[in-house]
Amino acid sequence: MLSFIILSVCIAVCNSAFQLPHGHELHVLVENGFNAMDTDKNGELSTQELTKIYDNEDLNHDGNLTLAEYAAYWQTTPDVLSPIFNVWDTDRDGYVQASHLAAFGHLLDPNGDGIVTKHEYVHYMTGFLECAYAHGQHGHGPNCDH
Repeated sequence: MLSFIILSVCIAVCNSAFQLPHGHELHVLVENGFNAMDTDKNGELSTQELTKIYDNEDLNHDGNLTLAEYAAYWQTTPDVLSPIFNVWDTDRDGYVQASHLAAFGHLLDPNGDGIVTKHEYVHYMTGFLECAYAHGQHGHGPNCDH
């Protein structure tokens, strides 16, 4: 469920020379990603809204999202998205399945109510992106805990 979240953030700026924005620019970019996924515009992301993104990214609908599919869906190159993909590909088999992403769900929804609010989303995603791309205080690179 998380792969589609981060990609929505990257879509506005991804290219082969991708550099993650900082501070307020990153916050705005993450909020825009949330707003794009909040299809019913109620200020919350439901499981259905999150699942739809993953389903769309899995271009051949085999339940195994590859880095190539991920990059093709978001119209960028694999090198831009590999820091994100590598965090989610927990078993390093080259595929991200919904079950891989579900393991990260508690990080996106820390109170466990099944609804991701804009505040929860922005808080988690800004830290995750900083971590994945090795910026800011969370700069752990691909080995981050998120």
